[in-house]
Amino acid sequence: MVYHCSYGTCKNDTRHKDRPHMEGVSFHFFPNPTKEEDKCRRWVHACGRKDFTLQDVTRTMTICSQHFVGGHGPTKDHTDPIPLHFTSSQVVRYSKKRKAPAERSFDKATFEKSKHEEGIEHGAKCDKEDGSNGNNMHSFNDYQEFQILKKKKCSGLLRAILTSSLDVEVEERETNNQAQGADVAISAADVASASNSDSKAVQVDFACSDNVRLSIEKKILQKEVHVLHNQKEYIKKTPGKVKKRREAVCSECKKTIKKKDVNTDSDNGFLPAKRAKAQLFDIEWLLKLPEKFFFYTGLTPSQFQSLWNFVEEGSSNLKMWGFADRKIPCKLSSKNQILLTLIRLRRGYVLEDVATLFNINRSTASRIFITWIQYLYHKFKDVNMFPSRDYIQQYMTPKSMRRYKNLRCIIDCTEIFCQSSADFRKQGNKYSHYKNHATHKVLVGIAPNGTFIYISDVFEGSISDIKIVQESGFLEFLNPVDSILADRGFPIKDILASKQVKLVMPPFLGNREKFTPEEELLTRQIAKDRIHVERAIERLKRFRILKHQVNSQLDSMISQIVFVVACLVNFYDLLVT
Repeated sequence: MVYHCSYGTCKNDTRHKDRPHMEGVSFHFFPNPTKEEDKCRRWVHACGRKDFTLQDVTRTMTICSQHFVGGHGPTKDHTDPIPLHFTSSQVVRYSKKRKAPAERSFDKATFEKSKHEEGIEHGAKCDKEDGSNGNNMHSFNDYQEFQILKKKKCSGLLRAILTSSLDVEVEERETNNQAQGADVAISAADVASASNSDSKAVQVDFACSDNVRLSIEKKILQKEVHVLHNQKEYIKKTPGKVKKRREAVCSECKKTIKKKDVNTDSDNGFLPAKRAKAQLFDIEWLLKLPEKFFFYTGLTPSQFQSLWNFVEEGSSNLKMWGFADRKIPCKLSSKNQILLTLIRLRRGYVLEDVATLFNINRSTASRIFITWIQYLYHKFKDVNMFPSRDYIQQYMTPKSMRRYKNLRCIIDCTEIFCQSSADFRKQGNKYSHYKNHATHKVLVGIAPNGTFIYISDVFEGSISDIKIVQESGFLEFLNPVDSILADRGFPIKDILASKQVKLVMPPFLGNREKFTPEEELLTRQIAKDRIHVERAIERLKRFRILKHQVNSQLDSMISQIVFVVACLVNFYDLLVT
């Protein structure tokens, strides 16, 4: 692949590496715009090209090494190219390596000395503000306390305790020191003399630090004992609250265990009614929201009621797939079961999603879906979907299409994407050169008003249109003198002629330069009328289970699914009136 430099007006690319000016030149890809957005934005800015933004960056765009500091591409010190608008002086400054920061050294003796000097200065400052020995002692000791507290890294609770009881501690320390004969009092004169002599300051500081530390530790222990005593008294006085709390925790644990039991129920996959929660979706609730009902099922409430009236008889005695020898009770009503089936057909949800919506196991949702697809398929199959020619001409042919004598139906093929098979022989049979993908292929026929009247079984995607007409059994529904409207892709005139059926299709140009006026008019009329079969197929593909790639697990029942979906589309209003 050829890489071009995207920097300004640079014309370097990988096609001319043998030229002298390309010696040692390398090409470096732009940073990822999503993972390294800031860095990529800097590179785009450095290119200096007008109307070149971050959104224009692709994974094949590069900048040659000549536009980096040193001419060898990005380095540790200079990861970005030199901006195009830089002057020569700016380029020189940009190319210089940043001076490393000076190393910092730590002198413990100097740190200790400065710390004691700060304490003495703080005590002297308090002398001037308070003007009394007692106040001086208080201020100096306060400072010593917080220095030790900081050094010991006490917790936030102890800091609050010590801060709130600071005055009491100072008084206790003075009393204890007098009782032990320790003279810890520091006068204003002592502080002044300490400021003149560093050695005296250090001695005073260490003399006070031991007494202060012992006093603080004593206070901390007293507070801890007090807190523990209060906790003990609280537990003695309120045993009922502790017991209730323990019972509440136990009940939560039991609920969690029950929830796990629900997810791992018995082999038949059905949840007991007592332990199952109310499902998120319910037919009675959803019927009150017409827009949401159509969104999830593809039918309006009135259309669903017509469907239910058609399939209600026999639905109560339906035996679940996999349990044909006995009837297994299910917590979902028959209406909710057909709702589950419609939702999966319309929205294309996987079984886990559908099971979550109705609060059932995945295996239960799978059995319900398979059972109702088979039930709907056999119910619709019992209906004569391919009417007679007289019935179609009288009731199903609009005025705009009466120009075709004895028109029976309009045919076309559609392909549905599917997963490629693990079997190499099936992979070749499923591959469609028209779609460049593994597909299922089905032949459909509609009445002149847009109603589906014929749906073939699903074939592998590599089958030709002629072969699918012959093998699908479509010819068995035709009678002599019938007319079939089709596209140029169906060269089946000879096959239909054996059945004395007329094929209406656009004329071929052949070796001629253009059509005659009559042929051009006929082509336009046929295209205008044949578009309705494309519209009907578009309605079929709105059911998302057929719109996207069909899972290989549905291959065994894909013919039934397509047939059921086509019958559901027939509940819609007519395409042509």
